[in-house]
Amino acid sequence: MEERPRWLYLGGSAGLLIAAAAIRGGTAAGAAGLDPAWAVAAMCLAAAGLLAGFFLHRRRRMVFRNYFTAASLFEMTPSVAATPVGKLIVNRVVYADSAGLPLVYNYVDYEGGRKLVCSAEPAALERLFLGLLDAIPDEVAVALVVVHGDREEAEFGNAKVRRDRVRRAFEEYRDILTLDGMADFCVFKDGDFEVVFDNHRIVEVYGRHGTFLPILEAQGYVFNRSYTPRYLQYHVHNVNPPENFDERVEQLKWNLQLR
Repeated sequence: MEERPRWLYLGGSAGLLIAAAAIRGGTAAGAAGLDPAWAVAAMCLAAAGLLAGFFLHRRRRMVFRNYFTAASLFEMTPSVAATPVGKLIVNRVVYADSAGLPLVYNYVDYEGGRKLVCSAEPAALERLFLGLLDAIPDEVAVALVVVHGDREEAEFGNAKVRRDRVRRAFEEYRDILTLDGMADFCVFKDGDFEVVFDNHRIVEVYGRHGTFLPILEAQGYVFNRSYTPRYLQYHVHNVNPPENFDERVEQLKWNLQLR
């Protein structure tokens, strides 16, 4: 569904160019009742417009999807995103990413099976993640993956953390965990389940779908088979984090004894 508009641009421009070639060859000029030179010029111009629309359509999507990046035309920093206008743009981006639904989930295949992927605006995702934490064992493992730019990653973990401590840490440090493209916060038990607050502003659930799915549905999430996480196509990580980001990461690591 996401690709259809772009293929429409390409197909339309190709059709116009073929028609222009036919008119130029004299096969359709008489039937159209038009001067061939003007007809060819008009169709070539229209085809160029459609091709430009194709690239602008793609660029528009990239700009809005990656609003935190320096490569974005808007160069929206986290401080700008916190303004009323910034929040409006962010929410519209999330709304578009979730296939037109404010609360949506779908299944995505990966090497080990299928995972649930959930999309919503940030506050709703936070509520979902906290709700999922209520359904996990009292003692779990925690991993934090911190990203700086597109290539640098650092992972820290603790194999035994109490659930209530994980919940308090998430609530206290949600300012960095919800910053797009910067950190994955994973809660899991090996061979059983994994719940991830992903740095692409989604929540992923591996395993125990029978346990977690009722929580999704109780919070209003709707299954939509056409929803595909945007990061499977493209994503640029945040390159302009707040000044205190590294300090907050160190505090979170100390809080949960992540090494």
